[in-house]
Amino acid sequence: MRQLWLDADLHRDRLALDAAQAKRLRRVLRLRDGDRVRVADGRGATRLYELGDSGLQAKGPRSARPAPARRVHVGVGLLKGDRQSWLLQKLVEAGADVIAPLQLTHCVVKLDDKRAQARAERWQAVVVEAFEQCGRVALPAVAPVRRLAGFLGALPPSTALAFADARDAAAATPNPWTVAPSSSGPVTGGPVTGDSVTSDPVTGGPVTGGAAATDDGAPPQPDGQVPALLDWVDTSSGDVAIVVGPEGGLSEAERALLSRAGAVPVHLGAHVLRAETAAVVAAWGLRQRVDG
Repeated sequence: MRQLWLDADLHRDRLALDAAQAKRLRRVLRLRDGDRVRVADGRGATRLYELGDSGLQAKGPRSARPAPARRVHVGVGLLKGDRQSWLLQKLVEAGADVIAPLQLTHCVVKLDDKRAQARAERWQAVVVEAFEQCGRVALPAVAPVRRLAGFLGALPPSTALAFADARDAAAATPNPWTVAPSSSGPVTGGPVTGDSVTSDPVTGGPVTGGAAATDDGAPPQPDGQVPALLDWVDTSSGDVAIVVGPEGGLSEAERALLSRAGAVPVHLGAHVLRAETAAVVAAWGLRQRVDG
């Protein structure tokens, strides 16, 4: 059965539709009077409704499922054209909860504030369509376009943080998806520190949240090796986040900033993946791991 997202109170038996909503249901989705849809409010509640002349009429009880206890945040560099829309769609399907488009140094796409706002409206529509198609009950959030410091500053405290970059594929183990016990576990803790970057160049806000680095500013590494993604993430703490480098790779300054934030470099296997493929693989892996 088709799912429809509406920002509405699903305790109500009748839902009125504005002109844009009615047009989408009847002309785009080609629904007719008497057709039924599962309406989702994007916050975990769903209910069966029937389309009629006056809007939607409830045909079943409201049900609700709790949002995931641990959210998956994915920050990935801006991509060109349709690749960005494809990425957003697949990240929704793979289980990302917060999708953060990042203006990284080596991104080909460069957006000013006006263009970023225009893209954000389109991206939100793509996410809603993917949410409706895949049947999730919690609508993922699309963060504003930020530089890396802004993404780190927006993470909740005690978020376990990692990053994946093409250069780290060289450190891959033969079987990157084998989950082995890790003595280090996720890196969690207090605010980001460091002299060179203390505010987001886009928002001007402080860089806070995320995870604490070791005394020398570098994340702990077992035996100097880059762990596989699923060897790194723990199953008992808070949110998890990963930054995926663009096809040009993360800059040295961005890697240094991530290290000061306590981020752990991880690999996604021995092959070099396109940026959008790597982000989807990472989101799916983290979703499966944190959900147990």
